Amino acid sequence: MKAQTIAWCLILSVGLAVQCKSKEDKKSTAGTIAQEAQSAKKPCTFIYNPYKTAVEWTAYKFTEKLGVKGKFENVAITPGKKTVSSPDEILLNTVFTIGTQQINTGNPERDKKIVKFFFQPLGEIHGKITGVQKEKQLGVIQMSWNNVQKLQPFSYQIKDDTLYLKAKIDFAAWNAEKAAKDLNNACKLLHTGKDGKSVLWPEADVSVKVAFIKNCE
Repeated sequence: MKAQTIAWCLILSVGLAVQCKSKEDKKSTAGTIAQEAQSAKKPCTFIYNPYKTAVEWTAYKFTEKLGVKGKFENVAITPGKKTVSSPDEILLNTVFTIGTQQINTGNPERDKKIVKFFFQPLGEIHGKITGVQKEKQLGVIQMSWNNVQKLQPFSYQIKDDTLYLKAKIDFAAWNAEKAAKDLNNACKLLHTGKDGKSVLWPEADVSVKVAFIKNCE
């Protein structure tokens, strides 16, 4: 009787061990399948979205430096690569042309004067982004404007589905001082502040919104 009891205990122990081992094997198999599925997932890719891209600028008048905003209505952008693995890579080797004859400041009469006295003499803006420092979020453009070719630095940030670029344009660097002076003379009264001085600052800030589409399969 005692021997039978011992035998049944051994059989039961073996059965429980086998059952536990079977459950562990199932868990291990399930975990392996999950890991393999995760590994098989393709990394996210990014493509340029031309429908949400905008190029704007801010010029400054008055001694106290009051900003006047405007937008370029004719901008052509061609990304260096159609599909990339990070938003930053959209910028590298991107080529652009900015038509300066169509702008919008919210004031049609002002637009005409800005085009006539400033942008028309200087012509279109052409450029290619030749360098991007991903860690510092800085870049450089090989730019051509007013028969001047030089490197134009910029900084950028990434937020949601958009790259936000910023650059400061020094008119003197692009031989645009005469055009700025002619524009200031044409808008002398409108550029005269409380101190009685007519001032158009010799620089402008440019901001660019470059949208992208994220695809994770």
